[in-house]
Amino acid sequence: MTNMKIGDIVYIFDSNHRVYPPKKDNNAYSSGGPIYREHFVKRQIVGETTQSWIVAFEGAQADVRYATKHKKKEPRNGLYTLEQVEEQVWMHNNQYHVSEAVRHADYATLRQIASLLNYKERFNA
Repeated sequence: MTNMKIGDIVYIFDSNHRVYPPKKDNNAYSSGGPIYREHFVKRQIVGETTQSWIVAFEGAQADVRYATKHKKKEPRNGLYTLEQVEEQVWMHNNQYHVSEAVRHADYATLRQIASLLNYKERFNA
């Protein structure tokens, strides 16, 4: 993320934060796994050091014991904007299905996809 500053709202991926779909038809438990989107939890940049952003719950002080540090120069520092969260969720929800559609595509469609990706053809001799 670029151009971040103290006070910005960011999201972190927390695999332990699970929200399940609502129960159906008076079942004791909900069916299905956790909702992927809900793993991304809202946080705020509350401070900084020369090398890191200090991230905590919204409105917290920079010296709170549960704040986490995220390296500023690390390209994958675990901080996401809302737009990046939506991209990650779309990829999670669609990547497998798109790859399966490509796997079963006909010749013409596959050639179009290859051209879109600037794919270099392989030749078996």
